[in-house]
Amino acid sequence: MKINSAALPGHLEQTVKPLYLLFGGEPLLVEESADLLRTVFRQQGFEERVRFSVTDARSFDWGALSQATAALSLFSTQRLIELRLPGGRPGDAGAKALIEFSSHPQQDTVMVVIAGALDRRIQNTKWFKQVESAGVIVEHREIRPGELPGWITARLREKGIAFEREVPGRLAFFVEGNLLAAAQEIDKLSLLFPSRKLTLEMVEETISDNARFTTWGLVDACVAGNTARALRILYGLKREGIAPVMVLWSIVQEVRRLTRIAEGLSLGIKKSDLFRSEGVWSARQGMINAALQRMSQEGWKNLLHTVAVADRVLKGRESGTLGGDFWLELERVVEQMTADNRRNKAIV
Repeated sequence: MKINSAALPGHLEQTVKPLYLLFGGEPLLVEESADLLRTVFRQQGFEERVRFSVTDARSFDWGALSQATAALSLFSTQRLIELRLPGGRPGDAGAKALIEFSSHPQQDTVMVVIAGALDRRIQNTKWFKQVESAGVIVEHREIRPGELPGWITARLREKGIAFEREVPGRLAFFVEGNLLAAAQEIDKLSLLFPSRKLTLEMVEETISDNARFTTWGLVDACVAGNTARALRILYGLKREGIAPVMVLWSIVQEVRRLTRIAEGLSLGIKKSDLFRSEGVWSARQGMINAALQRMSQEGWKNLLHTVAVADRVLKGRESGTLGGDFWLELERVVEQMTADNRRNKAIV
């Protein structure tokens, strides 16, 4: 059978299978499912854990895995075997071993296969279908930007944390694209403010403590059209040694989002629907509206071109028009993003 990660706890309350395959593009969710399975199996007496990791399917000793699944342990009558398969391609020998185990499971042995993202070709292979038939495949789908506030909301409630309505959206903005960072921030907030209702101010002050200048502060200043503040933050980040790629990535994410919203509006899509799909929480909608009024759809596309130049300069693929200085290129991005370009659509 095949289920999504959210259904795994309920499944384990009903039954436990001898074989599980965990896969998906969210490493945090995959590892949390693995932890849950370890706990459940340990409670059922599977105290011994044998681990294998496949870095190269062709050179891996699949015979050792087959032997481990067949041999009785000297120390325990029940054994959990973990097989890490990052690439999701076991090769011919590995496929044969997995098919053999799933076809003839041992009463005293269970197996958990841990993989990354698996494409459709892998999911249509014989070994994958056999595992799906004999065991349980748990898919961990990537959390899209518009879903992240909801995921954070559920996580906060799971931790028993009370919070103001705007908190999940603000946290989502801070950590967009990094689920592990979201989980870590929630854990930190639960330790710093036990038995207290989280406010927007608590969140901002706590995350601001990490650095005087932050990439999200830079993005906010750019979206707000505050050129002076944005440039001050930009060079503050440079002085503090923040990785250039992280600074550029933060801006790129927001420029792409605003470009998609501008394009959607030009196609007649409701702004509320676009905000929802792009994960624009209510406290930022005023700022985003102002940015959309400040720059035309063509202006956002031109800005994407400027960002692309900065990216190529950073990667050493071209020198641009500013002598190959990435920070000067990024300064141009900031100035273009904060300017009122409604009257001048030809900025490049």
